[in-house]
This record gives sequence, C-alpha cells and structure tokens, in this order.
Amino acid sequence: PPPPPPTNKQPTNNKISFPTSEALLIIDPLPVFPGRTYRYYTGPVVFPFGYGLSYTTFNMSCTLQTMTVVCKVTNTGNRTGDEVVQMYHSPSTTLRHSLPHVAPIKQLVNFERVQVAPGATATVQFSVGDRDLKLTDREGQYVLYKGTHNLILSRGVGQDVTLSVSVSETKILPPV
Repeated sequence: PPPPPPTNKQPTNNKISFPTSEALLIIDPLPVFPGRTYRYYTGPVVFPFGYGLSYTTFNMSCTLQTMTVVCKVTNTGNRTGDEVVQMYHSPSTTLRHSLPHVAPIKQLVNFERVQVAPGATATVQFSVGDRDLKLTDREGQYVLYKGTHNLILSRGVGQDVTLSVSVSETKILPPV
C-alpha cells in the first residue's frame, strides 16, 4: 500500500485516547515549547502579522532618540490608508545564548495604527522603558539583563528596521 499523505501536524507520542458513546475522542496536547508561537518560531512565515490587502503602499524609517523610537510612515500610494507600526523586543543572539534559561527570539511590546493620506507622512513614537526590554527568568521574575537588546520596528510587510539598545547592568524589576 502507498504511504499515508504527509501532514503539517508535528508528531507527538503522548496522546491519551478513551472511548465515548459515539466515537473515539483523542486529546492531543500541544508540542512542548519553545517553537510553537511567533516568539520562538524560526521557520519561514507564510502570512506575517500585519500581512493583508491594502489599496496603497507605505515606506517607513525609524530612529532612536534618547530612549524614544520615532518612526515616520509615508503613504507612497494614491489612496488614504491605515498602517500598523509594531515594535518588538529581541535580545541579541549573544545575550540570548548567555542566559541560563530560554528567551524568546522576539516579543511584541508595542504597536500603533495610523491613518495616512496619499503623499503624507505620519509620525509614530514609542517610549522605551525597562519593561519593554525585560525577560522572564525561570522563577517568573522580570529581569532586565545587561547586554545588547534589539528593537525591531515592523509593518508586517517590507523591510524591518532594527535599532540597538545597550543595557549596562542586570536588575530584577518589581512585579506589575
């Protein structure tokens, strides 16, 4: 017989099955983290966050000015349109590999939607504080680690802008 068709489902060997009155119910737990969400996923993305139909086009440039990210979003098309600027925190590869626990590749920390007329430019600003650069340790504490942290500014399509922030000392942050 031919082999079964391939599936996109990751194999798990810890399924629990039990009969019901009508059929066999299978409880299929999610695969173990990391790797399940955008924060840890390293494979190709078919539809990134923010991907979708737009009747216009945009360009974006961003700078870091004294712990404030300033992004200029320009509508380069012929129609008024909305754009969502997303700011992600991404610990540098060196920092991530030096930690005694798993850290996300990136994590959404802020976003803003702006409406921009054709030919116009809108400014989006994000204040960057310790909580935007925090990671959670094994005990569940929020920690700001010494090292390089990247801020990734994205529209979901097009080129992302990466800005680096250097943290001089590690500190535990109080709970929210």
